Amino acid sequence: MRYALIFIFSLFMLCPQTSAFARPGLRVRAEVDKNLINMDELLTYKLTVTSNEKNVPTQTPDFTDFSVVSMQESVSFQQGSKLTTRVLVVVLAPQKTGKLEIKPAQVTFLDKVYFSRRFRIKVQEIGAPKPDDSAAQQEPAPEPEIPDSSQSQYNL
Repeated sequence: MRYALIFIFSLFMLCPQTSAFARPGLRVRAEVDKNLINMDELLTYKLTVTSNEKNVPTQTPDFTDFSVVSMQESVSFQQGSKLTTRVLVVVLAPQKTGKLEIKPAQVTFLDKVYFSRRFRIKVQEIGAPKPDDSAAQQEPAPEPEIPDSSQSQYNL
């Protein structure tokens, strides 16, 4: 069973543009639409938190190297269940070229703090050519960490 869980967790970590994690009663998913952009392009960051609690405190990342162009948040409730889904979509414009970082979002659930993974975005000058296959530019996902259940903080 443990190896099956490690395998499933590893599958989520293989895609460097998406981070997802589930706990009983909690599912967190953070994603970006691209990891290679030019200075004149926009980036979309999306954070989805699904839980069986109505109010799950969430702290969004600090978008230090980006300007927030727009931000939209929606909350939905599934009829017949106690699940609440909160979706935050942020459109970002880079402020400089280079390798920029979006730090993890923080979610507090049942007195424990969970973090989404951070994203590394490569920003090039306006008009810089991009490879046809953006997958070739993706950085490999870090090896998954198996959290100790006695800790109060986990990396998602």
